Amino acid sequence: MDGLYYTTTSGQSGFTSNGGQYTYVDGDTVTFYLGEDSGGILLGSATASGTVTPLTMAGVADSTDQRVVNMARLLQSLDDATDGNIAITANMRAQASILSRSGMTLDFNVSTSAFDNYTSSGITISSMIQTVSSADGGSARSLQSATAAQEHLQDTLGTRSVSTASLSGTFNGGGRLLLQRL
Repeated sequence: MDGLYYTTTSGQSGFTSNGGQYTYVDGDTVTFYLGEDSGGILLGSATASGTVTPLTMAGVADSTDQRVVNMARLLQSLDDATDGNIAITANMRAQASILSRSGMTLDFNVSTSAFDNYTSSGITISSMIQTVSSADGGSARSLQSATAAQEHLQDTLGTRSVSTASLSGTFNGGGRLLLQRL
């Protein structure tokens, strides 16, 4: 994910780039923000490593955890690219910083149904996404569904459940049927 502001406990800071890269020192804690600086909307913190995901920021291993799903929903909702890499632009960061300075904060530790109607300082999550996502003149996007966000995250992490079944009978080629749970 490109364009998130980050800070580390060793004093490194900047914006993620080139598919989410950031600079850190071993042992650092890294904190990510949606905005122009550390005054932006806090997304979360984790021990800095080669890969940080919503799971590591939530401190869990379960991709169905409400904190993980809600964070994935927000970040995926801001994306308009089809290349699989979410990019937050300078204009989007500026809008997020304005909302943060207006008092908006995010609490991902609410049920996914409560996150649908989440409000902070009179600003709904839906209006926040519409404001930030349209900052570059594109169309305003809406909050990604919990199911779609979870499936996309699991696909990205390679953790989506896949079932196999053995079949008997007459085949034209085949050997087994691969079923994806949708």
